[in-house]
Amino acid sequence: MKRNIILVFPLMCIVLILIPSIYDLPQNARMLEGLDYRQNGNLPVENYAVVDRQTGVFDPVVVEHIGSSAWASTYTSARTDVSPSPGSAVFMPAGPTGNQYSSDCVAGHFLVGSGGSTDFGSSEGTLSLWLKWDLTAPNGRFWGQHANFETRWTTNRLTLDWGSDNTLFGTKSNWSIDHWYFIAITWDQTINSLVAYWGDEETEPIEDASLSWTGSVSDLLTQNNIMSSRGSASYRVDGHVDEFRYYSVERSLDELRIDYRTTLTGSELGLVHYYQFENDLADSASDTALVQAGSHVFSQDVASGIGGWRAEQIEIGIRDLELLSVLNGSLESGVPGTVVDWSGDASCYPYGWRARREILDTHGYQRVSYSNSDPKYLVLENEGYEDSAAPSTHRHYNGTKIYWYQIVNNSKHNTQFQFSMNYLYQRGPIGENHSGNFKFSFQIMNGSSTLWNWSVDPTNITQRGIWNEIDSVVVNLPEVLSTFEVRVCFAVDTNSSYVEISDSDPDLDGDPANGRYITFLVDDISLTVLENLSPQNVNLHVNVELVGDNPILGDSESGTISLNHTYWEKAAIPFTFTSNASVSFEYSVCVSRMTKFYNSSFSTNLSDLGVAYEIDLNQDADLFIFTYIQSYSEARDLGLIVHYRDDWRSPTVEDPFGNDLTAQALVESDRLEIPSGLASVVGWWKINLKAPNYLASMSTQVLRSSESTWKTEAVFRSGDQIRCNALIGTESELTSPIFDVKADWYLPTGALWSSETIAESNSSSIVSNGTTLGPYNATIGEWMVSVSWFNGTEVAFGSITFEVHHRLTIFAQTPSIDVAPGEQFTATISLYDQDNGNPILGDARVVGNWSSLDIQFNPNLARSWWEADFNSSVVGTGSFVLLVSVSMPYYVANNCTINVNIPVAESLFMITVRATLVGALAVFALFLVTAISRRIYVQTMTRRNLELLALRGRFEDARNLIGILVIHRSIGLPIYSRILKGGFQESLLSSFITALSQFRAEFSWDEPRWTAIPITEVITAVQTEVLICAMISVEPATPRQKNQLELFGRDIGERYDLENGAVRQLVNSPDLDDTIDPIFDSHFDGALMNRYVGVRDDLPEHLSFVKETMASMDLTDGATPEFIVKSMTLLGHSDRKSHSTVLNALDGGYLIAAEKVFPSKTEPEH
Repeated sequence: MKRNIILVFPLMCIVLILIPSIYDLPQNARMLEGLDYRQNGNLPVENYAVVDRQTGVFDPVVVEHIGSSAWASTYTSARTDVSPSPGSAVFMPAGPTGNQYSSDCVAGHFLVGSGGSTDFGSSEGTLSLWLKWDLTAPNGRFWGQHANFETRWTTNRLTLDWGSDNTLFGTKSNWSIDHWYFIAITWDQTINSLVAYWGDEETEPIEDASLSWTGSVSDLLTQNNIMSSRGSASYRVDGHVDEFRYYSVERSLDELRIDYRTTLTGSELGLVHYYQFENDLADSASDTALVQAGSHVFSQDVASGIGGWRAEQIEIGIRDLELLSVLNGSLESGVPGTVVDWSGDASCYPYGWRARREILDTHGYQRVSYSNSDPKYLVLENEGYEDSAAPSTHRHYNGTKIYWYQIVNNSKHNTQFQFSMNYLYQRGPIGENHSGNFKFSFQIMNGSSTLWNWSVDPTNITQRGIWNEIDSVVVNLPEVLSTFEVRVCFAVDTNSSYVEISDSDPDLDGDPANGRYITFLVDDISLTVLENLSPQNVNLHVNVELVGDNPILGDSESGTISLNHTYWEKAAIPFTFTSNASVSFEYSVCVSRMTKFYNSSFSTNLSDLGVAYEIDLNQDADLFIFTYIQSYSEARDLGLIVHYRDDWRSPTVEDPFGNDLTAQALVESDRLEIPSGLASVVGWWKINLKAPNYLASMSTQVLRSSESTWKTEAVFRSGDQIRCNALIGTESELTSPIFDVKADWYLPTGALWSSETIAESNSSSIVSNGTTLGPYNATIGEWMVSVSWFNGTEVAFGSITFEVHHRLTIFAQTPSIDVAPGEQFTATISLYDQDNGNPILGDARVVGNWSSLDIQFNPNLARSWWEADFNSSVVGTGSFVLLVSVSMPYYVANNCTINVNIPVAESLFMITVRATLVGALAVFALFLVTAISRRIYVQTMTRRNLELLALRGRFEDARNLIGILVIHRSIGLPIYSRILKGGFQESLLSSFITALSQFRAEFSWDEPRWTAIPITEVITAVQTEVLICAMISVEPATPRQKNQLELFGRDIGERYDLENGAVRQLVNSPDLDDTIDPIFDSHFDGALMNRYVGVRDDLPEHLSFVKETMASMDLTDGATPEFIVKSMTLLGHSDRKSHSTVLNALDGGYLIAAEKVFPSKTEPEH
């Protein structure tokens, strides 16, 4: 038979058995994995390395950009005598970004394009706008270009003439003034669609009315108007308009809702014309500007929009507060008109005032009037009499008085006042010719007595037609009065009956009317109490929308108040003043604090919303928040506020240049504020914080077969069940329920062993599933389990380490050594992982103690044992014990002993030297006795050593055996395999099968049957009629093993050679394994390969040492026979007796076997 030996096979066997497992890499190896920020927070764990750092993204937090309105606040006059609640509104930029103004059409409208020639008559289209009515709602026609293509109202319902009259009637009829509405009209004549929509600042657009429309709007153009229709002023809208858009496509309701509260770029699909009214009438979508017709003003009143500012504080300032004695001196309201030559009180007047006249002669005319249109004023006029006897002259008669008067209530009995008034000398003489004949005056009267008087001679006034101001004249009354009368008076006071003025008088400056008429206009008449008046003195209050009534505090005629609200969201914030007295004052109002809300960014990209976090195992998380401060034309004194969880801490803030502004920040438990004015730098601002690690605690727990409850443990052994327990929360607050907690288990190499997600826990505690640590699936070393959890705003990430330990088996290859004095000898021991049976040939420290010296053992890889050389010369003769100790990380230390016998060896020469001639015979006799004793001793020791060698041979054969393969000769496939060595690689087993399949062709059919034939140094085969039985061993098979293989082959052949067809069908069948396994055990000392947990009750007395030994051992996972022998030896029994006793108990079937667990062909993974 051919013997083509592939020498690589033995080498492969040795290397594969002796190389440490891949899991025996240096302990605690870690790899840091850098991950990009992800928005889902929980990042996948890679299979190749421990993840020491986790990065992710929390949900965004709110960042406020704060500031004050850049719109200047000016002082405005107010009086409570004219209106008991004077007021106005303060404006803020509440519109969306880019929308700060609207158009207020008081008496005007707009033409779309030159002459209103732009046509919106497309077959489909969308028209939308924001609209607010000022006085009545609804009013006017907000758009139209033809009598059959316009908007109007019918009983307060929107009416569309779309191709004809009364095409569509809306349903909404309850419109309000001072309220912004969004109105949209869409049409498409190809699908017969016409729809009207409405919405407002609080309501998304909804359908108002729709119609299956069969009309057309093409060629219907008279004049295209916004805020009117067809060029008719009677159709104008009294109100505001903003964001007017015309599309040449029909937009859906969803499309309208997307952008109705935001500004557009002008390049949107289908957008043809777009008017934003941002201080101009430009078309943002094309070049068709609006043309103004009538009057309009740009207003800061706009509809609030997405991204608009919100007012948080308004500030109202009061100055020049005065208590009014004369009411309605500003002449705000009343009954306008003109009266001539009347009796009693005139029928025209401003409220609070009356006009009278006094005359001595009926010639001439007295005239008063009141105008309530701007400017508002009183008129006093005397018209001279033209006598026929003196033509071209006019006579003004003495004793003529014309005056406006008012009764003043002086209930506080004030005597000091301040007077002011404006007057205009419209017509009359100026010069010396008529000086001293006329008087214009302001008088304080008590009945007919004049208490105080201010007057001017008209002829001394330097210029006609201009307003003259009398400012702050102090008035001291001589007596205390509860009431008195004030007058604005013109009087003719001359020494003659009349004053005659010629049309040619030079004092008339060439205008005869200046002689015929003497006319005064009067405005802003004021008589105020002269005292330091505070707002509290007159109970001055301001009532602001959404805040209510609040007192204004101050002193010395001034005061301020700041009102806060969360939040005013409309552009116009109305307010009114009230007082318990008639007062005048000036006020200013501004939005002193407003805010824009943004979501935080986790990077310098506006679309990356969230909060970036980085967290290392068992450390708190580092948080990073970014926000972009831009340049706002509508705001000044910028600042920012970052809102965050109250358990985030240690905030720091950097401006875009990296300057640390933390010291200037106002920090509270849940917010950081950069005060107004300190965040003016445009760019990305960065805020750093710390967040707690929400892993409050964690531990590993064990459940052992001898126990019923789990307990905390950090060191584990094969057979233990392990799980982890974690508590989610912080020291002050636990979190529950919790979802999706991930537990990752890592081998000592850092490789991922197992990953589990605990879906839900109703409490703060989570417990992973229990997993059994077997001898093969759990390598020794320091392990780690990490827990990670993320809920959008909180993160837990931590780990704990634990150790997996195995037990060591150590025994001497030669438990007893005989050595001659002075000779060196070699001691050998075998070292195994007791839990998985794998030999250990590295990383261990094996030391033999010999004569107080520690001698290091070294591994012999070829022989699969450890060995060390010893010198017997360091000790004398006799019997000695060599103690061999082994220690290894993550193993339980162990030891064994070797008996070393150094007998006395005396030579004939030494005896002869000591003998004297006299004692020669005695010496000779002693020599004979010694020689005989030595022979008997050697014979006895030789016999015992041979017995021991035979006993140990059985164990060595069992250790030498790797496995058995049985393949079919003709088809080349395996029908049975039994692998005994753990860690045996599937690839190598496949190589053996392949080699045998190839070699089977080289066996001739006339080769001897039932004879063991070496194939390689480590493969020996026996051929049956149809099968090849091969034994794989560590070293060449021993004669005993060859004999075992031949007997095994005969038994197998007798059973299956005659059942060739059935065997073919049973290739790799579990049924066949169950049949052949007992045959294997009977021929190959299978009992030596089992583990045993006890002895039978019928154990003979002479074998009781086995029972005593096993009682002292940990038999949780069973013990191998070799380990039982070793244990007996450690208890003081001889090596031969220990081997003999255990084998006798084993052969007699007195040991109770543990459940068989065969090692798999590959290293198992969990």
